[in-house]
Amino acid sequence: MAETSDHKKYFWIIYAIVGIVLIYIYYRFDPSSPSNLFPGCPSKSLLKLSCPGCGSQRALHHLLHLEIREAFSYNPMLVISLPYVLVGFIFEIKSIRRKYPKFRKFFFGRTAILIILGIVIVYWVTRNIFHF
Repeated sequence: MAETSDHKKYFWIIYAIVGIVLIYIYYRFDPSSPSNLFPGCPSKSLLKLSCPGCGSQRALHHLLHLEIREAFSYNPMLVISLPYVLVGFIFEIKSIRRKYPKFRKFFFGRTAILIILGIVIVYWVTRNIFHF
């Protein structure tokens, strides 16, 4: 049992280190620059259509610099969804998950996932129709 706990602890430590490194990279390097090291969107390059994630790298860069308006201009859905994602990470903590199971199920259960999928699809379609 202790071995499993140690594996989880090491997993979270590695996860945190990778997260910090990625945050530093996105803070330091601008994905908009011509000599960027970030990959482009396959949907954009192959189909000439914006996927729901298009602009997320540039939006993240601007969010890390507290430039919310610029981040919103690149990917509004990313900016709007961040509080929801943050709550999701918080609910991955066991003590909180156990303390509020109904709240967690309501916001992160099967129905919520289907609603979010619908929102993403509507965003994807309208983004390509109206070019935002």
